Amino acid sequence: MKIHLFIVLLGGALMTLSTYGQESKHEIRAGVGIGDDAHIGNIQNQYIRNFNLEEGSNIPNDNSGYETSAFLEYYYHPNKHWAFGVSLGFSTASGEGASVKWDDRFRLDDSFQNHIDYIWNGIVYELWADSDIELHSKSEFLMPEVKYSWIAKAHFRLYSKLGFGTQHYKLDVTSDRNSFPERHENGLRLAYQASPLGIEAGGECMRGFVELGYGKQGVLNLGILLNL
Repeated sequence: MKIHLFIVLLGGALMTLSTYGQESKHEIRAGVGIGDDAHIGNIQNQYIRNFNLEEGSNIPNDNSGYETSAFLEYYYHPNKHWAFGVSLGFSTASGEGASVKWDDRFRLDDSFQNHIDYIWNGIVYELWADSDIELHSKSEFLMPEVKYSWIAKAHFRLYSKLGFGTQHYKLDVTSDRNSFPERHENGLRLAYQASPLGIEAGGECMRGFVELGYGKQGVLNLGILLNL
């Protein structure tokens, strides 16, 4: 009799734990993302217009202005579909700004033996021109977020999320070889993330996720999460 009672109690406890795992209320996430810093692009265009410059090298390189981010998130799930939380993270971006035009930097003079030499060096310059201004930004952000799950299964979730908050943003624009004015910004700005498409897949306690969107966490971000 005692053995039967123990089995019944043990079975009930296991069922309770299983139900708890499927209806976890707390979620912790860690991720990385890649996107772009739109403010850097706006500043670059201002320099191009104001000083008659052109965009930097036409050959892609590692210093191409992409913004990378890393973040931690916490969510509370009051029910199956809605979750409310907060995101804490940082991001960095750097890029080549703009260059003096070839015709303004060099003229057809005694430095070149003929027109062909001048044209050839101009082509090389346009492809591999060193930037005359450099742009670097970094930020730390904090955003309250809301997430809605369109499909919520034990091993799969399809969701959308939206976050608005603030960031401490720092921008430095420098010029080493020319007398272009430098620019420095340091202050608070709006931070946001809109991810219309997010997918989670894996176990009940640990899953991977990937999102497509726009904002401080990037156009594409991915990571892992724990359901507690």
